[in-house]
Amino acid sequence: MVRPTSSTPSLPAGTTVVSKKRKLVADNLATPSSATKVVSKKSKRAADDLPTTSPATIAAIPHTKPAPALLRDILAAQLQQQPAADDASILVADVGHIFRQYNQWREYLPNVEPFYAVKCNSAPVILETLVCAGAGFDIASKWELDQVLAAGADPSKIIYANPYKPVSHLRHAAAAGVRLMTFDTVGELHKIRAHHPNPLLVLRVGVGTGHARIALDTVGVDPQHEARTLLLEAKRLGLDIVGVAFHVGTGCFNARAFQEAVANARLVFTTTSELGFNMTLLDEGGGFPGGPATDPCDGRDGPSFADMAAVLRDAIAREFANTSVRVIAEPGRYFVAHAYHLAVNVIGHRMHAPTSPNVLPRQHLRICDGAFSLFGPGNHPRGPYVLVKDGEMVADPERFSTQGQLFPTTCYGPTCAPIDLVVESYMLPNMQPGDWLLFDVMGAYSVSMTTGFNGFRHTPVVWTNTEAAVPARTDRPV
Repeated sequence: MVRPTSSTPSLPAGTTVVSKKRKLVADNLATPSSATKVVSKKSKRAADDLPTTSPATIAAIPHTKPAPALLRDILAAQLQQQPAADDASILVADVGHIFRQYNQWREYLPNVEPFYAVKCNSAPVILETLVCAGAGFDIASKWELDQVLAAGADPSKIIYANPYKPVSHLRHAAAAGVRLMTFDTVGELHKIRAHHPNPLLVLRVGVGTGHARIALDTVGVDPQHEARTLLLEAKRLGLDIVGVAFHVGTGCFNARAFQEAVANARLVFTTTSELGFNMTLLDEGGGFPGGPATDPCDGRDGPSFADMAAVLRDAIAREFANTSVRVIAEPGRYFVAHAYHLAVNVIGHRMHAPTSPNVLPRQHLRICDGAFSLFGPGNHPRGPYVLVKDGEMVADPERFSTQGQLFPTTCYGPTCAPIDLVVESYMLPNMQPGDWLLFDVMGAYSVSMTTGFNGFRHTPVVWTNTEAAVPARTDRPV
């Protein structure tokens, strides 16, 4: 383990840790030999507060260190304060990772256009990066539509993939020139017919359960029976059906689910052809893991992105041979999950006595982020790992070992709600207030799910960029 000292790698010159309450600056650190200076309450020179937003453009992101290293630098500087006045979470994200994920997608699925699922994380810097890279977008509301348009998205590369659209949102999409949209009920067909002048409709078909951590079996129709009824009604209304969409579920752990879904979609293509529709689009939805292509399901047991891509390529080649079908998908977690890293402070501790001689004591911790902020139900982080113990920073949290005893640990968030549960039955050493834990794979369904319950607000993001090739629009805010 390494104790932070003045020789610990420092923040870039002039950096202020992003938080309204943080008064820490690292000025005069332009060279390795410069002495670390921390602004104290007694300092005659006040630290300038930065707003809790990103820089003006991607090009203005000041950091280029990998996110884990930058997080450690920020925390090391924080720990040097006497006393340590700032115990807020530290959230660092790397826009370079998102760009590399896009390039990886194009390598493994070159014939599948990614339409990023905005609901997963709608940070403007992410949207701008993907616009410049050439991605499309999957939106579910007029607010998400406005966000992607503000980032520069082309309406022709947006799919309104919510099968149940409020009338005002539907009209908003029509006014913006968004034509591609999903449906799975007769009522939605009538609504679209009444409020959109020229839609291009995509029928959402269902996928069986058991394939993913969060099943989406309540959306979509049976491809062999219900689909025909909807298609006949669409024909009667004079609506243009151009494609089929499916979604195997969030956090898919069965690559063969894509094979089955593509085969079912082919059945619908056959039916629509018999009814006189010209189908040109297949939307494969989401469910893809993030991280390196060969990593299994975000570090857990299961298929990798490379496995899923191979199954998809084979299924498309088999079911849609000699056709000119345009294929898109709606990845969300794939792009952003691994881009975010979070350090949380332990703010409370309780050790419960064992119920029998052969049972370990149970440790309950309170940490400064919880289920109402960054640990929503759709977020599947890795961790917690011990990052700081007894004032010492751990050199390699993922491989941390201790000579002491480990205890089954449950972590709760900072609110007064008993359902503010983060993780349970995780083996950790005896952690005390002032210690720090690390979570990674924190980018998906985290910042987008923050509620502000009990007054605990969204943890601001410190952005870094480890990819020099990331395209940027200098006229767009992030």
